[in-house]
Amino acid sequence: MSSIENLLRDKMGERSGKYPNLETRLKQINYSWEHNHIELEGYFYYLTFKDRNPTIDEFVQLMYDRIADFCLPERIKKEYMEKFLEKMDERHIYAMRDEACDLFIKAKEQQKKTGEPGELALFLLLELGLHAPQIASKMFLKTNVNMPVHGSDGVHARFNNNTGFLNLIWGESKLYQQLPSALDEICSSISNFINHEQDGSIPKERDIKIIKGHLSIDDEDLKKVLLKYFDPYEDESNEIEEYFACFVGFNYSFLRNTQRFTREEIVQKFEEQYLQRIKTACDLFKEKIENQGIKHLKFIFFLLPFKDVSEVRTKFYRKLKGGFDE
Repeated sequence: MSSIENLLRDKMGERSGKYPNLETRLKQINYSWEHNHIELEGYFYYLTFKDRNPTIDEFVQLMYDRIADFCLPERIKKEYMEKFLEKMDERHIYAMRDEACDLFIKAKEQQKKTGEPGELALFLLLELGLHAPQIASKMFLKTNVNMPVHGSDGVHARFNNNTGFLNLIWGESKLYQQLPSALDEICSSISNFINHEQDGSIPKERDIKIIKGHLSIDDEDLKKVLLKYFDPYEDESNEIEEYFACFVGFNYSFLRNTQRFTREEIVQKFEEQYLQRIKTACDLFKEKIENQGIKHLKFIFFLLPFKDVSEVRTKFYRKLKGGFDE
């Protein structure tokens, strides 16, 4: 392995090791997914149960606790932390989180499909589950009037030791009541992102240009390495693979009446039913990909069922700012 590959592996590993106890909140269920002629990875989660109820409040708190990591570039977080460490004054930590919350709310006000808790959920799953750190804060760029970055919901990267390539991961998240509608929107958004010309350029191409100038990487050596992958005159530009990470949070009827089971049987009963829903979801996603004409792309599919996605939104926005409503 070259020194460049070692640097990417080590630095990205350091950046992604922030969530040692996420498994307490989210459980992963294994499913063997057969998908001919489409390159796909599938990761299927559900909220852990407490007293036979899914732990929605705790999940909302988890997202809220990580909002600064999602919304703010590394340089801004570093400035806040330096002020905090200088005098050990915690008001700088609170100010950092306040700025992140304000950005999230501002994004929601500017664009209806932005500022969704699903974007934060995808961020968490990519950083923990795939060890793929965010390399540019799309939320920060989206709320800057001089940065028309409205393509994907996130941009992450990981080094693939099996192939020796850098994986550039574009994020798409949907928090919908109906799973089919969410998958329709995701596939349509991806198709537009790579194909739809607007103002003389393709959204993906425009995003890449802007992100190159605003990498949220505090390590200068790592930043130099990453920029080589975006430079057509560098050998590294031939060693990059693009993936589309798709997160879907949806209403799942089973979760509306979990009290009919005992504490001892709730997990077993739920997983039995959820496995069947995962199968139909995967088949449907494959169908949507083919219908949209994007089966040549590489996908990462995250699935997370909720009792009511509206409840998740309401509780999350209330957490951001008391009384804030969508």
